[in-house]
Amino acid sequence: MISNLVFFLYFNRYLETLGATAAQIGLFMGAFALGSVVSRPTVGVSVDKYGRKRVLYFGLSLMLLANAGYFLCRELNWLIIAVRVLHGAGFGCYITAIFTIVVDDTPAARRAKVIGVFGLSGMSTYALVPIVAEFILEHRGFKSLFAAALLMLVLSVFISRFLEEHSPSELEFPPIGFITLMRQIDLFIPVGALFFYCTGAGALFNFIAVYLAPRDISISYFFIASSTAGAIVRLYLGHLADVYGRRLVALPAFAAGSVALLWLGLFHFRWELLLCGLLWGVGIGFAVPAVAASIVDRVHPQDRGKGLALFTASFDTGVMAGSFTYGAVAVHIGYAHMYVVAAAVMLVAIAIARFFRN
Repeated sequence: MISNLVFFLYFNRYLETLGATAAQIGLFMGAFALGSVVSRPTVGVSVDKYGRKRVLYFGLSLMLLANAGYFLCRELNWLIIAVRVLHGAGFGCYITAIFTIVVDDTPAARRAKVIGVFGLSGMSTYALVPIVAEFILEHRGFKSLFAAALLMLVLSVFISRFLEEHSPSELEFPPIGFITLMRQIDLFIPVGALFFYCTGAGALFNFIAVYLAPRDISISYFFIASSTAGAIVRLYLGHLADVYGRRLVALPAFAAGSVALLWLGLFHFRWELLLCGLLWGVGIGFAVPAVAASIVDRVHPQDRGKGLALFTASFDTGVMAGSFTYGAVAVHIGYAHMYVVAAAVMLVAIAIARFFRN
């Protein structure tokens, strides 16, 4: 996640140095999610059929190739899209496999709590990476930052050797396809809510660095606050979705995310940015585990990989839609007003979440 976050948060600034407009930044950044989404049906079936670690290693291999490819991206052309799509496909393999490994060993009564705590491995990087990345950028430049990201990915490959998994034979996987799973209508409620929530996440992750740069404000203000709030929520309050139900937790969580984006578009002082981060961290800290658990609740163990592929695909599809759409929006009304529009769209997630069935 450290490696990927470098390209989530700072590749847009690199594109800006190459002369990219807001719309082009949205296109290139969104290509990552496109690769991730397109690969997800095949990934979900492969995780269930061939095993979690095989798919995880394949994803890490694709990400290594993509990370190396970033060093060749020196002008705005098709190569950037190809590298971003490859990177997204690799991440799609990795995140689906690693989530499935975790959920395999999670009791149903603690599912949201465990998913949330595991998610801290990603959220915690948002506090660390901006501080280190901006130091590297200031003193060494983008190529050194890309090299540091590649090193982190190599370390991930080494650590993954120690992961344990259930083999397909242990779970007696039947030949159920991804399309069959998609026929479960009740899955579309959590998936739809997460999609609209993540359109706002796409606006946040893909544009906040270029939004704050002219104000000379580090994104670390926002992400340290959000990571801290998310960690507190998931460690000490993560059980609420298991005890009181997914819907009761998801509704205020989606609302918190919408308010955070609205405030981000209107803020004037650094302390407001900190409060935006805290509110976003609380929202995403509750929302994502609740939705993930809600989806896993609705699928059989033998289809768990496909179910989590659907979950992560809905996340990435929302981010991709936010990236493509809000890049074009920002061209016409600016980044600040773009975040206000994104906050309004996220209200749809609240409307859908009212139909969550516990």
